[in-house]
Amino acid sequence: RTTVEQGVLSDIAGFEQLDKWKRCEEDVGEGFVYQINRSRAENHGFPSTLKIGESLGLNAHEVAAVFGWTTGDYRFINPIARGLPEVEFEDYPRGRKALCRLDSEVVLPYINVLSSALEKLPVVAGRLWRGHRRPMPSVGTKLILKGFT
Repeated sequence: RTTVEQGVLSDIAGFEQLDKWKRCEEDVGEGFVYQINRSRAENHGFPSTLKIGESLGLNAHEVAAVFGWTTGDYRFINPIARGLPEVEFEDYPRGRKALCRLDSEVVLPYINVLSSALEKLPVVAGRLWRGHRRPMPSVGTKLILKGFT
């Protein structure tokens, strides 16, 4: 195997092993992001989000990464992608609010799988919009953020 192939396999293994609830304030059980997000993508929509992602050339890990990032995991992915060594975030394991922490080394494989997926997605022509909670001086102001936005 090439070094690149070994890196991809390492990222996939790291993504599969990422338990986002491992370091919560209280014991809330396991929350393996790949398994959770793959299952959600497989059972969301008709055809499923998983099938649509695969039709666009993504593998199941990449679909799970995009699905998770766009449905809440951005709370811990974005700060790490922007360079923080650790992130503290609120999540809702089994419907209960919990404060959790993750180190960059355990989140980076997820970010690498997500980056791979985003590079494969087709270019979209036209204007795209993104919501956020930052104050803006006026409508239409351009804002550039580091990492994933």
